[in-house]
Amino acid sequence: MFYQVEQAFQQFVDFILPPKCVNCSRAGDLICSACYTKIAWLNPPLCQQCGRSIEEKQTTCPECLTSPSPLKQIRAATQFIEPISQFIHQLKYYNGFAIARPLAQIMVEAWPKWQTEKMIDGIVPIPLYPAREKERGYNQSALLARHFAQSIQQPYLPHLLTRTRYTQPQARLNAHERQNNVVGAFKGVMKGAKLPQHVLLVDDVCTTGATLHEAARALRRLGVPHVSAYCLARAT
Repeated sequence: MFYQVEQAFQQFVDFILPPKCVNCSRAGDLICSACYTKIAWLNPPLCQQCGRSIEEKQTTCPECLTSPSPLKQIRAATQFIEPISQFIHQLKYYNGFAIARPLAQIMVEAWPKWQTEKMIDGIVPIPLYPAREKERGYNQSALLARHFAQSIQQPYLPHLLTRTRYTQPQARLNAHERQNNVVGAFKGVMKGAKLPQHVLLVDDVCTTGATLHEAARALRRLGVPHVSAYCLARAT
């Protein structure tokens, strides 16, 4: 019901104040057709586990061969370059929460290429620390995950995972610092008598995968047997 009410309200707002493209300010849509055609979709060949771009003859990247992951796989819809990088920047830092819906739709469009063989039965956003979410006013990953879950008709489970401590923004850190920054930062929370068998973590951007790995570990400790991840964009 909330989703339908939100849709009706957004249609009313769009009627009164027609939207402009977040990237180029062209009137009509939050993502205009011209900017949409510039989106760089993420395409094979990719590491079968972490989703990094690899050479044609490879199936797994060197990092995954030496460091086993708690995730079944990581996939993303697009590359983290313009205009997607600009859209995400607006979503995260400039109260551009309205763009979450068309960005989630981009994830929906790419999803048939990446959906795993084992059926997803729960979609979980990467949580923000409560104080940071209160400061920002929303969690951009939760907005993407909710719209995505609604579109593919899968359970949205935002309370299955919590962030237990403040962490530095990952964008400011190198790969080693990113990994240390999120150690122990998440905790799985049991809600109800039955856990999902295959959770899909949703986030806006994947760079090293450190955040997704640590979140997956928390869900695995809770008892979820399979965890995959899907992001709007992958930094290359």
